[in-house]
Amino acid sequence: MADPTQFGDPDKMTSPLYFTGPQDNGGVHQNTGINNKAAFLMTDGGTFNGKTIVGLGIDKVAKIYYEAQINLLTSGSNYADLYNILFQACNNLILSGVTTAADCTQVRNAIDAVEMNLEPVVGFMPTAAFCPVGKVPADMFSDDMEIIGGKWAFSSLGVTANPWGYVNQYATSGTTSYL
Repeated sequence: MADPTQFGDPDKMTSPLYFTGPQDNGGVHQNTGINNKAAFLMTDGGTFNGKTIVGLGIDKVAKIYYEAQINLLTSGSNYADLYNILFQACNNLILSGVTTAADCTQVRNAIDAVEMNLEPVVGFMPTAAFCPVGKVPADMFSDDMEIIGGKWAFSSLGVTANPWGYVNQYATSGTTSYL
């Protein structure tokens, strides 16, 4: 975690090691070096990418990540979301006395050091372009996936076991998704 580049993984968003290929679902595992480096800096402290971080220790950092994981992250979260969520998680724990405002400054320093708020630059493909000025997008189809038997239908297509169905996981809003 101290140096993800030793294993061929990126340590910051602008690293040339940032993976954007189709394997590994776009690099969801290969790019974890960025978060690993941030967690290391939050825990042990250090200087990286022009930022100096005072370590908070493993207990506080574990509680910050637990708060983020349990109460703030969704299955569709990305590094830009994690950037904001880690800081928010730290702030959420101030009232319970787990963290202080000074701790949250160190969290911000660590996630700034790994550039978690930036888009990767190596081969990055943005998700979608903005509509040109003056154009108004029109919804061609929408369904919130919350009503079983709503606008979606599925069939086995000759397969004996149908792999499709509603599940109560992976939803970025609401409670169900189609898997």
